[in-house]
Amino acid sequence: MMDPADLSPDRLSALTEQLMLEQQGMDPLELLLASGALAYPDYEAWRMGRRPELQNALQLPVADVVALLRRAAAQASAFGLVAERTDRRRWGDAATDTAPEPLRIGADANLCRLLGSTFEPPPREQQLDLFYDSGAVAIEDSLRRALQARRLDDARAACGRLAERGEVGQTLADWLRLIAALDSVAGTDDDALTADPTPEERLDEVDALAPIAERRLGRSGARDMLALLWADLARLTAGQPFDPGQPRLHASWALARLGRWQEVRDAVEAEPDWPAQPKLLELHATACRHTGDPTAAMGDWFQLCWLHPEAAEATLGARDFPDAQLARCWSAFCDLDPPDDGPALETEDFPAWCLVTQPALAATAPAKPDGADPDRAAAYRAARTLAQAPDALDQRRALAAAHPTLLATLLQTRTRSG
Repeated sequence: MMDPADLSPDRLSALTEQLMLEQQGMDPLELLLASGALAYPDYEAWRMGRRPELQNALQLPVADVVALLRRAAAQASAFGLVAERTDRRRWGDAATDTAPEPLRIGADANLCRLLGSTFEPPPREQQLDLFYDSGAVAIEDSLRRALQARRLDDARAACGRLAERGEVGQTLADWLRLIAALDSVAGTDDDALTADPTPEERLDEVDALAPIAERRLGRSGARDMLALLWADLARLTAGQPFDPGQPRLHASWALARLGRWQEVRDAVEAEPDWPAQPKLLELHATACRHTGDPTAAMGDWFQLCWLHPEAAEATLGARDFPDAQLARCWSAFCDLDPPDDGPALETEDFPAWCLVTQPALAATAPAKPDGADPDRAAAYRAARTLAQAPDALDQRRALAAAHPTLLATLLQTRTRSG
C-alpha cells in the first residue's frame, strides 16, 4: 500500500500497469486500495455491509479520486482492456436464491460510474475441444467467487458439485483446505467448544495457506480471504510481548497486514524500549505515516539510521518503502562518490545529509536526534537549523566541527542552487 500523498502521475501509471499484469485486467477498487486512497478496513467494512457507502471513506477528495480513476481508465483502454459493467454486492450470507443486495458507492455520479466497471481483456472466440471440460471450469469460477465473498455455504455446495463430477486430487484438496480455514474462524456455535489454536499454529496455517489462496483466488482474493486469518492472529497475539526471534508473533505484524494502522502504532508503543527493535521501528514509522503523522514517521526512519544502520540500509532501499521522497534521497546518498578530503559519509549521517541537501524536509524532521551519537546529534541539530536559517554562521561552525564533509556538501549545494 502506498501513501496517497506520493501518488504522482508516474507512480500511478506504474501502479496501474503492475495491477494489470497481476490481474490480467484492472479493477478500479483494487487501484484505490493499492494507492492508499482507500484503507482496507474501510473497504472490508463496506463489503460486509457495515458501512453504508464508500465515498466518505476515501482518503483523498472525491475530485482527486475521480481524476485518478480517469487516468487509470485511459491507461487500461490504451492497453487494449475493455470496460465491463459490474455490480458491487455485499459479502457474506448463507446460500439463498436471492443475490446479496448491491452496495452503495456514494452520491458522486462520476465516482459511481468509474467504480461500477472493471477492465477485462476483450472477449475471444474459444473453441472447445474434446479435452476441454467447461463444466468444471464454471464450477471453480463460482467457487472462487463464493470464497472471495465469504459465502461458505455456497463454496461448500460448489465443492460438492466438483466432487460429484469426479474431480479429485490437488485441485479439490486445495479448495477444501481453504474452506476449512475459513470455517475455523467463522465463529459458529459448533466451534464454540473448540480450543483456540496457539499463535504459532495460526501463523503456520497462514504461511501454508497463502500460496494456495493466491493460486486459487488470485492476489486480491487471497488478501480478502487471509484477512480473516490475520484478524484472528491479531486476536491471539494481543498483549503478547515482542520476541525479536519471532517478530510476526507480535500483534503489530498481523494488524499491519490488515491496514489497521492506529492499532499497529498502539501495539508497538505498548512495548518497553521499542526503538531498540528495528522491526518495531519500521512498523511504527509506517503506521505513523498512514495515520497522518509524518514528523513521527521521519523520526523513526532517522532513528533507524542512527540505531540500526544495517536494517536502515535494507529498509530505505526496499521497493515498497512507503516514503517516495526519502527513497529518492537514499538513492542519491548511495550514489555519492567518496569525498576527496574529510571523513566519508555513512548511513548514520544520512539524516543530517537529507537536511543539508533537501532543506524543505526540515518541516517534518524531528527536533531531537534521539539515538544519534554525540557528534552526529550535533551535526543533525546544526543541519536542521541551517535548513531554516542558512546564514547562521555559528551553526556552520558547529556542522564543520561535527562533520566537515557535511559542511562541504552544504556549501556545494548552496553554490549550485545559487
